[in-house]
Amino acid sequence: MKCLSCGVENVGDARFCNGCGTHLSTPCSQCNYLNPMNSRFCNRCGATLQAPVESAGVVHTPERRHMTVMFSDLAGSTELSEQLDPEEMQDLLRRYHSICSKWIRHYEGYLAKFLGDGVLAYFGYPQSHEDDARRAVCAGLAIVEEVKQTNVNFPDRSEFPLSVRVGIHTGLVVVGDLDFDDGVEVNAVVGRTPNLASRVQTAAPLNSVVITEDTARLVGGYVVQRELGSHTLKGISKPVTLFQALAESSARGRLDVATITGMSPFVGRKQEWDRLQECWQEAQQGNGTMITIMGEAGIGKSRLLYQLTSSVAESDDAEVLECRCSQYHQNSTFHPVIELIERSVLNFVGLESHQVKLQKLEEFLISRGGNWIGKAPLLCSLLSIPPGPSYPPLTASPDRQKQETIQMLIGLLQQQAAIAPVLLTIEDLHWADPSTREFIGMLAGAVPTSRICCVLTSRPEEPSAWWDHPWHSTISLSRLGVAETEALVEKLVEHHSIPVGIAREIVRRTDGIPLFVEEMTKAVIENLQSHTAASHHGGQADLDHVAIIPATLRESLMARLDRMVQGKSVAQIGATIGREFSYQLLHAI
Repeated sequence: MKCLSCGVENVGDARFCNGCGTHLSTPCSQCNYLNPMNSRFCNRCGATLQAPVESAGVVHTPERRHMTVMFSDLAGSTELSEQLDPEEMQDLLRRYHSICSKWIRHYEGYLAKFLGDGVLAYFGYPQSHEDDARRAVCAGLAIVEEVKQTNVNFPDRSEFPLSVRVGIHTGLVVVGDLDFDDGVEVNAVVGRTPNLASRVQTAAPLNSVVITEDTARLVGGYVVQRELGSHTLKGISKPVTLFQALAESSARGRLDVATITGMSPFVGRKQEWDRLQECWQEAQQGNGTMITIMGEAGIGKSRLLYQLTSSVAESDDAEVLECRCSQYHQNSTFHPVIELIERSVLNFVGLESHQVKLQKLEEFLISRGGNWIGKAPLLCSLLSIPPGPSYPPLTASPDRQKQETIQMLIGLLQQQAAIAPVLLTIEDLHWADPSTREFIGMLAGAVPTSRICCVLTSRPEEPSAWWDHPWHSTISLSRLGVAETEALVEKLVEHHSIPVGIAREIVRRTDGIPLFVEEMTKAVIENLQSHTAASHHGGQADLDHVAIIPATLRESLMARLDRMVQGKSVAQIGATIGREFSYQLLHAI
């Protein structure tokens, strides 16, 4: 079976991709649509799916993982089953299951099982992501919204409307196969986390997503929340503080949240900062440039870029345009470009009507002068706005229309650059959709003759075609040195009393990765404040006595381990020895 994520061809009965670890899908025998492996019904045609054949002897050894568990329950299903014909009830459940599986799959969760009128999903297994808690909450919000929309689209159900409750909790679990006398439960999750998630769901109001404090802390800034107070849940020994997730916030990245909660200090990077300023100065003089900032997650790409955009916005008569690619929209054509136009160029607000959006679009094109109004159908198609009878329909082939759209976008950028220098930033290029990459490639050819400075950020990947241009350069961010790490820790703790020994441990353990330094330091401060650990250890405490790995880093570290595939087991073995070990000892084990 071919993996849809990385393209690796796996053995027919494989359940997880050997290339990337992604859970493989089950093809429908009726329409050949690929569904999540544990789906009971096809999401396209509704046919009953045959359970996949398990490979003989394949055992998933239990392992400890930090994971987010989501329970979604169809409210009032017992009452509905008494009022509806069994076939109608089956159709209703099938529709509900289809909605849940669609959004769980969209946010790359793992659909563990259907429990009658309930759905159990894992986020963080078998493939971890750096934002699994956020993915789970977004999936829950999408499920609730589509269930409510289903009632609108099917007025015949108005007498028996669908309602759903979603409960989410993040915590430590043990996941793997459980052997019983009469069989094996595959990928069973054991621990407090699934039990608590199930109880949280029962406390949720109708058509709502309720999360625990542990999950709320991880999605803070990304999700608008309302505290529901302390609740006593059945079977849970201590009261639990719950929050209702209301909607996604406007924050698109960690720095968007940091600008609200407090930006960490900018340390080091002098050489890289000087290079960025040189590129911007060249663009101002009419020699456009393109530069790619590369580095692993948490190394400081966005922080460095933020310094540049803030500096340009404050001191220069320039246009700053910011794009960000999204891990949730890697298959959405031109997603970062569309988001930029809607948010910063046309200033679309909320649920504006198509007529209002079309009017804003036309006003913008008229302000550009010339014959730009003739490009309205292309922009309308890009932004999914009906152009109305005033414009002729587009007749070009899809590929030709895409090329014309890209040329139009580049033309608009060049016109703006003639008015004032343009700083165009595109973050997280590693998540860019193919059309956005094609746009960047064509833009690269137009940059040198325009006052445009295009700055990209990306995790390490294969060189792109535009790297061959002499006006393109790269900045590879390495980890901070010891002195720079010490300076960062010192600035982070300047208003707190931190023992020297603990500060040194933070420097030693975080390996110069700015995100790790920041989150570990915050965790230490919180632990010291709540447990007064400094006084207990005489100012020379070991970090093990103060804080384990912060919850904000567990998802990131787990995602790194999962990406290692075969190397993951080696790392797990090494971890049983300690932080440092010899090759000889590891080989012997």
